[in-house]
Amino acid sequence: MLYTRRDLKTKGFVDHHVAMQRYLHKYFHDKKHFNKLKWHDKDFFYEYLQIVKDENGRYGFDLLKIPDAEEYLFEKIILIYASGNDSIDFAKKTSDYDGIISKKRQAQYMAVY
Repeated sequence: MLYTRRDLKTKGFVDHHVAMQRYLHKYFHDKKHFNKLKWHDKDFFYEYLQIVKDENGRYGFDLLKIPDAEEYLFEKIILIYASGNDSIDFAKKTSDYDGIISKKRQAQYMAVY
């Protein structure tokens, strides 16, 4: 555990930047310790990893291609597509950081689920 859950929820932009640098270092250079992180550490990491962009404005990481993000994605898919009658409705229009989720992305989410 690098940070407590409260620390991650109350940090400002600069502190989030520092936290992401630390998590990225662990993810790429110390995989053994990264895998031992608590769930709130990993949730924070994957939440911000999915919105990191490169110099050209393209997203730098696709969580669907990261095996370690499987649990985070599964939870995200349930939260996005859950309907009121205890089922998952992939047909409804939903949004994420990019706006409305495309049919192609929905199909990828269905494959994970």
